[in-house]
Amino acid sequence: MTVNYVAEQDRVLLRVSTTDNTEVQLWLTRRFIKILWDVLVQTIDSLGHQNRPDDMKDERSVAAARAVEHQEALKKVLTDTPSDSNEPPTAMSTNPLLIVEINSRLDKNGTAHLNLKTNDGKDILLTLNTELLHGFLHQISSVANTADWGLELMLSQRDASVTIPTGKQQLH
Repeated sequence: MTVNYVAEQDRVLLRVSTTDNTEVQLWLTRRFIKILWDVLVQTIDSLGHQNRPDDMKDERSVAAARAVEHQEALKKVLTDTPSDSNEPPTAMSTNPLLIVEINSRLDKNGTAHLNLKTNDGKDILLTLNTELLHGFLHQISSVANTADWGLELMLSQRDASVTIPTGKQQLH
């Protein structure tokens, strides 16, 4: 899974390779990134609630535990070996699909299932373990900074906020 900002489109290109070596290319807009961020953080919070003791209720303790969990998961993701496939993946479509909606759920094993809906009604299902979920969150945060969209995506806040500097016009 790779995430890159494409300035000419002012969109993020998400490329996902499947187990059968097919690549799905998806466009993510600034508006959708804000929605996606909230869903990913809520999913990580739900995972954390499954794994944290019941007496850990105050927001500072939860935020600290979430930050530690995130760093540990990123270490695992960043040290994993790349795919063994030497063959380039086959693209599912000639043009990236535009994602307009997301639904998510966690299964009993803590695996996140993200159902991404395209503007033409197709469903793309991403199944992510805890480490991949944290890695995806990290990639989204990094690419949003690269895009310079004025989004402040932080793990400690659930809602992405928009900052518009005075004197600068923001085009969307």
